[in-house]
Amino acid sequence: MGRPDVFTAPGALHIHFGDLFDLLPRGEPPSVGLCDNDIERLPTMTYRKTSKSSSTDEKCAICLSEYKTGEIVKRLRCKHFFHPECIDPWLKTSTQCPICRRQQTD
Repeated sequence: MGRPDVFTAPGALHIHFGDLFDLLPRGEPPSVGLCDNDIERLPTMTYRKTSKSSSTDEKCAICLSEYKTGEIVKRLRCKHFFHPECIDPWLKTSTQCPICRRQQTD
């Protein structure tokens, strides 16, 4: 029988288990979200409920809490807005708006 540290399958190449690690990417993992500077540059505004506000504009789509008048919200390029403490962690792992999926990068 073959060596226990060698992976074999019918019709496949014989691969030493340790060689599989050589196939893994090396170095820094690829960035998947926005950098801190880009997140900090997103505009913030003071929330005010208006007669034009739709029901989706009245609460944060991440935490589902209703916005309160005078609360600071962060606006994305797509014009959706969120609590900064909700959207900032999201944007560190994604470059898309959680509502419309529009890219927030150039």
